[in-house]
Amino acid sequence: MVSDGGLRERTRNICILAHVDHGKTTLADHLIAAAGDGVVHPKQAGKLRYLDFLDDEQQRCITIKSASIALRYRDHAINLIDSPGHIDFCGEVSTAVRLSDGALVLVDVCEGIHVQTHAVLRQAWLERVAPCLVLNKVDRLVTELKLSPLEAYRRMERIIAEVNGIVSGFRSESYFFRDGEQHEEESGFADFSPVAGNVAFASALDGWAFRTHDLVEVCEIKLDHCVTARELEEKLWGGFFLVTEDKKHKIVSEQELPNGAKTAAPNTRKPLFVRLVLESLWQVYSSLEKVGDESAKILSKVINVMKLSVPERELRSGGRASLQAVMSRWLPLSDKLLDMVVQALPDPARAQAYRSNHLLPPRAASSFSTLISPSQQQLLDEIEHARMSVKKCDDSRGAPCVVYVSKMFAVPASMIPRGRGDEEDECFLAFARVFSGVLVAGQRVYVLSDVYDPTVDTDKRSFEVATVTALYVMIGRGLKPVDKAAAGNVVAIQGLGEEVLKTATLSSSPNCWPLAGLSFQAAPIVRVAVEPSNPANLAQLLKGLKLLNRADPMVQVTFSSTGEYVLSAAGEVHLELCVKELRERFARVELEVSAPLVAFRETIDDDSAITSERSEEEEQEEGRKERCVSFTTPNRRYTGSVEVWRLPSSVLEAIESSGLVKTGKETCCSETLAAHLLANAATKRELLGEIIWSCCGANLLVSSPELLQSCGSEEDSASLESSIVTGFQLACTAGPLCKEPLWGLAFRIKVATCSNAGHGGVENSGQVIKVIKEACLEAVAKRNPRLVEAMYLCEVSTSSLFLGQMYGVLARRRARVVKEEMAEGRDVFAVVAFVPVAESFGLAEELRKRTSGAASPQLRFSHWEVAEDDGDDGLEMGAFPERDEEQGGGFAKRLIDAVRRRKGLAVKENLVRHAAKQRTLARKV
Repeated sequence: MVSDGGLRERTRNICILAHVDHGKTTLADHLIAAAGDGVVHPKQAGKLRYLDFLDDEQQRCITIKSASIALRYRDHAINLIDSPGHIDFCGEVSTAVRLSDGALVLVDVCEGIHVQTHAVLRQAWLERVAPCLVLNKVDRLVTELKLSPLEAYRRMERIIAEVNGIVSGFRSESYFFRDGEQHEEESGFADFSPVAGNVAFASALDGWAFRTHDLVEVCEIKLDHCVTARELEEKLWGGFFLVTEDKKHKIVSEQELPNGAKTAAPNTRKPLFVRLVLESLWQVYSSLEKVGDESAKILSKVINVMKLSVPERELRSGGRASLQAVMSRWLPLSDKLLDMVVQALPDPARAQAYRSNHLLPPRAASSFSTLISPSQQQLLDEIEHARMSVKKCDDSRGAPCVVYVSKMFAVPASMIPRGRGDEEDECFLAFARVFSGVLVAGQRVYVLSDVYDPTVDTDKRSFEVATVTALYVMIGRGLKPVDKAAAGNVVAIQGLGEEVLKTATLSSSPNCWPLAGLSFQAAPIVRVAVEPSNPANLAQLLKGLKLLNRADPMVQVTFSSTGEYVLSAAGEVHLELCVKELRERFARVELEVSAPLVAFRETIDDDSAITSERSEEEEQEEGRKERCVSFTTPNRRYTGSVEVWRLPSSVLEAIESSGLVKTGKETCCSETLAAHLLANAATKRELLGEIIWSCCGANLLVSSPELLQSCGSEEDSASLESSIVTGFQLACTAGPLCKEPLWGLAFRIKVATCSNAGHGGVENSGQVIKVIKEACLEAVAKRNPRLVEAMYLCEVSTSSLFLGQMYGVLARRRARVVKEEMAEGRDVFAVVAFVPVAESFGLAEELRKRTSGAASPQLRFSHWEVAEDDGDDGLEMGAFPERDEEQGGGFAKRLIDAVRRRKGLAVKENLVRHAAKQRTLARKV
């Protein structure tokens, strides 16, 4: 439900984040059943999976697309977004978090913290979204693991401590890179603690949840009012114990325990939460093990004490159904969690006050001189007015309207209310959040790209003008038309299908900076080449690829140099669904899909890396000549040398963690990257005082005082600099091994101008670009180039019965196990390993087959790693000795040959036509 301006303080925008299968969609069903205007019946909550409305989602039992629904709870408008838990669909998580102010982070208390839990917490931290923690599936601790109340308490205590440790790591990282500036005060993050009211205990399956605050009244009655409610609120969780003296109860800390209790074993001391809460909960669940009257007696006691109204027919059903009927009325999950959302999570105005520094930071007008004209001052005032409106979440009609589109999603035209057109037509809607002003149907808005600069773009080429034809409130798959949406609301916008590709900032005025772009947890590194089975359907395929590219935030569609249309996705499951959507929904043609094309990188041997302890004065002249490659342009106007070395690991990690650098020819602002690296004392020291001149991918072009010597006029110097940077970028896109991008290298280029050479103009520029590119590649070829392959972090859990089969599958796929541990209280082993992406295809299917379905992996892109064994045959540069035939080729050699063969490059291989041994007929004397 879209709130008007007066309800801004009673609006909440939240999303549900968790690892896969931790109960997000089941929990969402209960919230919808209670506050969704009757779209889900309470009896179907947890079974219907209302927000999983796609056929693939229902069949696979996983969430694939983020879905939103508007709820109404006690005069509060709550926009709830359910996000996927599978790492392949992390792009949908990014879109959901950007539009939210708070998040419910679910953790399965049996499974504990998983890899995707880390990922969603980081995503929430980066977007300054305030989270609450929900410890879900508490019932499994009783029914499956058979833990005692004290053991369950210790497990939940460790999970809360582990989550707080993760957040503490984020704080330390932010503090480290921001020169000590405190970050948590402006992030919305607070330590998770049941006493603080931001931790809930729940069972989405049985429909109950509670916070410690919800049980204070019951516990006070249990203690005969000997302890005040305020004291119980502060001490119900933690190291506090109950002591009874003279028939009076008293709460004491561990240090205040009587001598007899102090000498007792720590595992026998029952904290207050165990005695007053968990033991009662365990007693209720003990009814599942009873039969007949004994089970009914336990439930009847709860009904009488809590004065519940439970229909007799629900109690007669017995077993789990009766327990769910009682617990869902005693501690209704929807009421308790929505109370936490309303009380612990911020409203849009409070959240945007600290989120705006990240979403729309103040920026200077670099193009203006120190003397600003009145028109320029007016422009700056309008820009600042728009920024302050976002910060205040100004919902007045006079405020500039600023909207962020986090993704475009396609729906059949028949689903559009009042829509027209064929049922087969796809209509694109924008999933958006209004950050200031009021968005009205029929309004004209400016569509601002991520690179738009209102102080520079005088010819207005970086934005388009569009008309908002309709606004909708999303109710799962359904759409409810509305006339307007004020600041702080989440809506779907119709009319932007041609102007917005994936994300964009909408503004009622062109004098506004665009909001910061989305950050993704993974990159689309798994690729396939697609083509129509019938060449006559090529036009339909191209149209389908454009639609798919627009409809999925993580998909990339490119046209390769070999003439192939390449579809890139985040993982194997994501790729499979993208091909299915392309075939059945967007292109509607039969497709030929190639084997997966895995992305690789190229670097040089780490043995030749320059470290901070090694200075140029200590290096011998012969070593420098080995690393340097001299060049001269054909017209002999410029001469110089190129030197390359491997970036230290600390610098490389800082570059990749910054999120500033992209692959291919796309580059980030070198000044921004330099500031990021120089802010860290360690990386600043590792750079050896070099000045970052340009960057491409994870490669740097550094300069030194003698970089340009006697370059002539200022115009010639500028042209030379541009040509050098272009040549460097071209070299970084295709290395000498197999034409894959370079990775983790630093180039130092020295150039001198010959005084007796003439001017060549454009001819000079082209010659410099070509010579610089060839010199960079030759410098890499002389330094023992190595292949770098992408690595997945693989997390697998299975029982001890199938541990051997699981290790066998991982070993065949060159996996490197880094962690293995047994889950406490369960016969389940959790194994974490690094698996090359090239070996990961079919891993899930093989594991399920070998372990009879007892093991299923979770794969997340982790890092780039140099391949173990490299092959040197077939290199175009001719700088390496050929490997002996007896040595053969390792994994890297085979990978290089496969990539070169696919790209049509020369491959040196021994071809045996007749393997039979020849017999000599003649007798030799």
